[in-house]
Amino acid sequence: IYAEGQRQYVESLSAYARQFLEQLSKPDVEHIEGLPPTVAIEQRGGGSNPRSTVATTTEIYDYMRLLFARVGTPHCWVCSREITSQTVTQMVDTIMTLQTGTRFMVLAPIVRGQKGQHVDLLGHVHREGYVRVRIDGEIYDLKSLPELHKYKKHTIEVVVDRLVLKESVQVRLSDSIQTALSLSGGLVVISHEPSPAADDDGDSPDNGNSEVDYRQWTDWLFSATYACPEHPEVNLAELSPRMFSFNSPYGACSECDGLGTILEFDPDLIVPDPTVSLTHGAVDAWRGGGKRMNIFYNRQLRKFCRKYGVSPTTPWEELPKATQKILLYGDKKGGWEGVIPNLDRRWGSTDSEFVKAR
Repeated sequence: IYAEGQRQYVESLSAYARQFLEQLSKPDVEHIEGLPPTVAIEQRGGGSNPRSTVATTTEIYDYMRLLFARVGTPHCWVCSREITSQTVTQMVDTIMTLQTGTRFMVLAPIVRGQKGQHVDLLGHVHREGYVRVRIDGEIYDLKSLPELHKYKKHTIEVVVDRLVLKESVQVRLSDSIQTALSLSGGLVVISHEPSPAADDDGDSPDNGNSEVDYRQWTDWLFSATYACPEHPEVNLAELSPRMFSFNSPYGACSECDGLGTILEFDPDLIVPDPTVSLTHGAVDAWRGGGKRMNIFYNRQLRKFCRKYGVSPTTPWEELPKATQKILLYGDKKGGWEGVIPNLDRRWGSTDSEFVKAR
């Protein structure tokens, strides 16, 4: 019975999936009816790829993603209430909770994580009268766009309006949101600065300053279909199978990238010998980057010692615990990045296995 149930199930799979499953011969019976799909998995390593699971091998994974996307009901992960659609009025009320004077942009996402150059779409947007777009986090003028890589995924958002928050902008903001919703099919992104600029009474976010670093701004995604009215940070696009895929950047955990494990730097390996001082190389993780990098990080450590009143010749084990913590994990108020955040940033920004190993 088991052999026939598995044989029928395996035959329904693709040729790619069948190569990973054992092929059973047909049992010595004429006919068996009503057998459910049967799967038996041995407790052994099926491969070294951490993204290969029982569900992916048997293709049940694809059916489950489709099931969740089509019949699932999203809920707020803060208050557990069911996420429903938001009206334009609710969106405006949420945006108006920002501090007065905050500069922000109303964006319409027209491409989300899709490959291609999108020349025709960008040309259509330009003909519609729009001036700027945000492509992969950077603001560009539609008259001087960079050439997009054909085989890389891009996110393109039309800049519908740029505003400074004050009571008089509610009507204009409402119109801009409605325009963005119609342009993007139900989504609107509000990108606002971390803190309002001092004495800024202009009507545009940059107020004539082209040096604004928009990558430091915070994005709020509002949806006409899925959003929690009590918590503006809880917003979802329309449910799709890729949102339930740990192999997709839209569904994978942002902490572990869908692998289920998180790599962290061990402070005991960063400072392997606590009897050594900062001058003599206590921070061993900053000593393997070559002569130029060693000079740079030695200069950084000297700045740290001057800023926090630490003697560079004091052994690591004699430094106060609070000073050790600041050196390793950083001090945002004091402008010190920290050794471990620095290593995390460098690890995440490089694709070189040599640099990671070093």
